[in-house]
Amino acid sequence: MLRIIFLIVTAFLTSGLIIWIIDHEGFVLVNWLGYELKTNIVTAITLSILFTATIFAISYFFIKIISIKFPHLAKILLKKSYFRNLEDLVKRHQVGFESLTELLLAMEVNDIKAINELKKLFSKSIKNNNLNNFINGKIAFIAGDFYNAESYFLKINHHKNIQNLIWKSKFNIAKIEKNYESAIACANEILAINKNDINIAKELFLIYKKQGRWQNAKLIVKKFGADKFQEELQKRDRAISHCAIALEAYRNKKFNEAIREAKMALKIIDDFLPAIEIMLKSWVRNSMSFLTVLSIKRLWHSKPHMIFIDIFDLINRKLSKKDRLKSIKKLVKPTIFNRSSDKNLYLNDIAMARTALHISDLSTAKSFAKSSLEKEKNFYAYQILIDVAKIEQNSIDLLKNLNEIQLFKKQSNYICDICDATAVSWSDSCHNCNSYDSFSWNN
Repeated sequence: MLRIIFLIVTAFLTSGLIIWIIDHEGFVLVNWLGYELKTNIVTAITLSILFTATIFAISYFFIKIISIKFPHLAKILLKKSYFRNLEDLVKRHQVGFESLTELLLAMEVNDIKAINELKKLFSKSIKNNNLNNFINGKIAFIAGDFYNAESYFLKINHHKNIQNLIWKSKFNIAKIEKNYESAIACANEILAINKNDINIAKELFLIYKKQGRWQNAKLIVKKFGADKFQEELQKRDRAISHCAIALEAYRNKKFNEAIREAKMALKIIDDFLPAIEIMLKSWVRNSMSFLTVLSIKRLWHSKPHMIFIDIFDLINRKLSKKDRLKSIKKLVKPTIFNRSSDKNLYLNDIAMARTALHISDLSTAKSFAKSSLEKEKNFYAYQILIDVAKIEQNSIDLLKNLNEIQLFKKQSNYICDICDATAVSWSDSCHNCNSYDSFSWNN
């Protein structure tokens, strides 16, 4: 307070003196070696002030140079000033390191108010650019402002370990922007620097999982150990991963690998239908039709699905029309040991009707389709009747069944539970809404 009063009084007296001098302007005559210089008093005072300031600046920089280049000489010449500045420096750094301790503790508990206050105190006490950039970057990183965090970390020079924080900032930015290819690249850079960063490994696993890249996800789990991914890798997720790998192998005509992966999925979930489908189709492609037929006969009476009929019909495609119809009739006919539930009896008639339609036995197809409708109204029966009416060019039946089929959703092997998109083959994510594990077998 006394300093402020002193400055106000000084300013007031100085301004008064300046006004008085301007009002009572005089002249100054300088005679040097016969040369005379005449000027007014204001100019003379201004030149004197500039001359004094120049001398002070030169002296100040001279002392600084001596202090830097010849510190021992500076201690002797400026002993009192040197020790006073040293004491101030020590006190300022003590305050700075104390505030740094409190700042780090506040960052640990995410106390935003304390962080902002202590950051100002620390920046005022410690004038180290790298340390201040690091603190500001960490604060921005904790607050989720990864763009600013990256800019602060990039300002830090000559520290190789700062690359880890830069890549982490880039990784989070890529996730925000949903640029998953960039996020994967950044995560791999982080793991190259810190091979034991399990948190980044888990996030990378989740990205691979979302992208359906199960081979890469499998390598991550193998590298770090399945016990580290218990939360991320649930029982169903493991089944889906094996099934997705099996599907990829099947499409690449690696049928033995597809069978092996499908079996691993079935060991985890014994009735996982996509794995059953891939295994059956792989058996057919590997000339193991006999084993496929036995499995379909067992499965049909316990959990009938139309895809089994398609696979069964694929096996019998080279038989005569009569033998194909006889074979499907033998499959769906219940026995003492294998009886279908009343709920799924209509599917037996649908199986007969579809096979009859494939061999162009239109009367049999129409008969079994109508028999199926008597048991339960369903999309498949109306679709078969529509196909028969088109072949027979029966416009009355065609229009009638087209009106009836509008009451049912379009049927396909698989349907997304989120957006109702249909697909012929299973996938670990929906092609329409990108939902993970949303396809269910549609019957």
